[in-house]
Amino acid sequence: MPRAKYDENNPYNILFFKIGYFKTNYPDFLYDFRYIYQEILNFYGDMIEPIKQEIEEKLEIISQANVKPSFKNRFYIVTGIDRVVLAVVDIDEAVFDNLVETFDFLSDYDEFTPDKVNGSLINDMYLFKGNKLVKVHSLTSFKLAEFMAVFKNENIVNYQGARDEWYAKPRRKAKRENKS
Repeated sequence: MPRAKYDENNPYNILFFKIGYFKTNYPDFLYDFRYIYQEILNFYGDMIEPIKQEIEEKLEIISQANVKPSFKNRFYIVTGIDRVVLAVVDIDEAVFDNLVETFDFLSDYDEFTPDKVNGSLINDMYLFKGNKLVKVHSLTSFKLAEFMAVFKNENIVNYQGARDEWYAKPRRKAKRENKS
């Protein structure tokens, strides 16, 4: 199983871990997530009080990074308010444009927002082109699942530990118990 690749000399490694667990750390993440976290705070505000301070702290730290995006197009899905579940960089221009166009005629956020939000039900898509956030859109859980399946090969979020925990570990345990 391939392991995540990290540059041990990168001064921003700790910042990457504050954002998510990626197969490869790109400066784009630090650049993009300062905008994503600001969007989250602006839109959800006091509705996310339990984790608002944590997001503000991440934003403050990430804002100190002096980085610029290196990929033309980037696509992220964040769920549970601030957990990255899908990250695709260097996405093909036609695919990226299709995502933007498809969600252009839909509203960016639902107009009705409850006073309190169950964070586990929130799935937001963020599309970046160059140094600009061009689209933010809320997604249904079904659309999230669909994107996870469609972009599984391009997704650079590292799920190897989760796969081991949910799939390989129980199988190893069952084999050990059967030998006894």
